[in-house]
Amino acid sequence: MRKLPLAGLALSSLFLLGCMGCCTGFTEGFTQSFNQSFDVSFRQSFIDSCAPEVDGMPAEEARRTCGCMADVMLTKYSATELLKLSAETDSPEFQKVMEEAAAGCVAP
Repeated sequence: MRKLPLAGLALSSLFLLGCMGCCTGFTEGFTQSFNQSFDVSFRQSFIDSCAPEVDGMPAEEARRTCGCMADVMLTKYSATELLKLSAETDSPEFQKVMEEAAAGCVAP
């Protein structure tokens, strides 16, 4: 009688170990997919909110500049950091990030 539960436990253990391998792949794939989706969404949202605020620059050039700034920020900051910054647009830290991103994208 006891052989059946032990055999079931052994099979369950093997199944769980196999799933752990699958879960690692799933987690890595999910993280990569999330990061790619975040990057696309952040970039588009940033351009849409940034470009209308740029004074004295043709609309298409403003969109290109804002896209460059978004790319700079995506390269330098994690999704978590960018989400935190986007909630603190009046902070000195946010202003510093904007200035640094603009410095690499706006011709003097």
